[in-house]
Amino acid sequence: MKKLISLLLSVVIIVFLPNNTVYASENRQKIIIGNEEFYLITSTETISQDGLQNITDLHTKTETKTTTIVDASDNPLWSLSITATFIYDGTMSQCVACSHQTTSYNALWTTKSSSCGRSGNYATASAIVTWTSPTGSYDYNYSVTISCTPAGVIY
Repeated sequence: MKKLISLLLSVVIIVFLPNNTVYASENRQKIIIGNEEFYLITSTETISQDGLQNITDLHTKTETKTTTIVDASDNPLWSLSITATFIYDGTMSQCVACSHQTTSYNALWTTKSSSCGRSGNYATASAIVTWTSPTGSYDYNYSVTISCTPAGVIY
C-alpha cells in the first residue's frame, strides 16, 4: 500500500508541478562598434512552465532571452532582455505578453531608446545603445526576438 501511495504521489508531483530550466542555451557572436571588438552573448532562461495536464489543454510558458555586450575579457557592458509569455496546445502558439529591460554595467554604455512588441507567436525587444569612447560616441541598434512553436519549443 505504501508503494502505491508513493507511486501516485510521484505521478502527481511530476504532472502538476512547474518545470523550470535555467539557461537552456547560450551563444557568442563578435561585433564591431567604433573600430573596437565586442561580443554579444545570448542566453535563454525558462521562467515558468505549466505542468503537462491534458494534451488538449492550453499550456503556458514564460521565457526570458538576454543578449549582453561584453568586452574581450568577458566583462559585461550592457544588456537587453525580453520576457515573453506564450500559450500553445500542440497545433498553435501565441505570444500573450511581453516586457523588456536594458541594463548598463558600465557608465560609458547608455540606452538611447528601447521598446517591445508582440505579434502572433513571437515578441521582439529593440534598443539603441550609445557607447562613449575616447574617440567619440557610437550608437548600436540591436533587437532580440523570442518565438514559440505549437509544441512549446522556444527559439
